[in-house]
Amino acid sequence: MGETYRVPDDAYDDENVWRAAVKESRTMDPTAYAELLRYAASVTTWSDDPERDLREAMGILDKAGKQEWAAWCRVDLISYLEEGSERERLLERALQIFTTENDRAGIGAVMEARGEENPFVVDGAGLTEEEQMALYAEGYTIRWSPGTYGKTREELDAESLPIPPDLTNIPALVIGTGVLCFMVSAAGFIQWGEAPIDGLFLGSCGGCLFSISILITGLTMLWKARSVAQSGNNDV
Repeated sequence: MGETYRVPDDAYDDENVWRAAVKESRTMDPTAYAELLRYAASVTTWSDDPERDLREAMGILDKAGKQEWAAWCRVDLISYLEEGSERERLLERALQIFTTENDRAGIGAVMEARGEENPFVVDGAGLTEEEQMALYAEGYTIRWSPGTYGKTREELDAESLPIPPDLTNIPALVIGTGVLCFMVSAAGFIQWGEAPIDGLFLGSCGGCLFSISILITGLTMLWKARSVAQSGNNDV
């Protein structure tokens, strides 16, 4: 929240206070403004146009670097959309962010939105209040009704979160190979010195040309990989 503006506590309980806070925070603290929009669109029925407000909040939070908050806007937004490619793009981007942040609650919400089993649901039967709060803090969802899948905390802790692949790994390997080949070829030139043109000279020339082609290929692959990653970050 901004240093010069603080959302009144009553804004989350009183619609009139909320509307006043929305007007004040719009220019004074855009991040607070976005959170108020999301609250009214996903928690209460105060929003006049939930889809519009969630899209606006998502854009503001993305721009402010609050990607995890923006990801929750994406999850909330799909409930207002028909089945289609946009829903899947929203969920996929949210899943990428939640996975990077190791946010179990977010990952589970995306999986449930897709109709899949949420692996981070714990059966609340027999848990003390302290144990429940600890699980909530770690991103687990606690339920006391059918659909808990019978998993224990130990079983959930043993499951590793998926790690998004690094698209630059292969280009880096290709570039490294090109550099090594060039070094070997350069060593051939050093050994050849000023001797008459022979097989060593021709082999070194060919090696250098081959190394340069590998480097160009690797740099091209790296540029494409970074372009794909950038487009993913700028996607909905």
